[in-house]
Amino acid sequence: GCVGLKTGSTSKAGFCISAVAKRNGLSLISVVMAAPDYKARLKDAAAMLNYGFERCSLYTDNTPPPLPVIPVKGGIEEKVHLKYKGTFRFLFTDGASSAIRKKLKLPENISAPVKKNQSAGELVYYSGNRKLGSLPVTFSKSVKKATCQDCILRIWRVFLGNTQASF
Repeated sequence: GCVGLKTGSTSKAGFCISAVAKRNGLSLISVVMAAPDYKARLKDAAAMLNYGFERCSLYTDNTPPPLPVIPVKGGIEEKVHLKYKGTFRFLFTDGASSAIRKKLKLPENISAPVKKNQSAGELVYYSGNRKLGSLPVTFSKSVKKATCQDCILRIWRVFLGNTQASF
């Protein structure tokens, strides 16, 4: 799994190596300084990388749960879609990863105005009783606050039989 390395040696520093390896989406770096010979530096670097890959595992949530549409009170639009901001990743360093639980924390509704990319809530990740972290949830677009004129226009559209009374 080695993807790169740099060796070197001087009389004072001894034999040194920096090595990078990648397995299962996880990249690790080992650095050995002052090894007694070039064989020892390679052996030690490989041992450190193997130890790291045995102890570490990377959890990546590529399929978070679908997000609901949130009603907007007093807005030009009656609802707004949500989106996740990024991808959640967590590095387990204890040699094992237990089942991951997810809890979506969102408001039932929001009052206008709403700005695009404004925080709407979060998806919280747990392993057992331990909180691992969270993934921010944001609004996918802005929704302006409805003016009196907007409300009159909505009522007029309903009066004319347009059941889709949004702006």
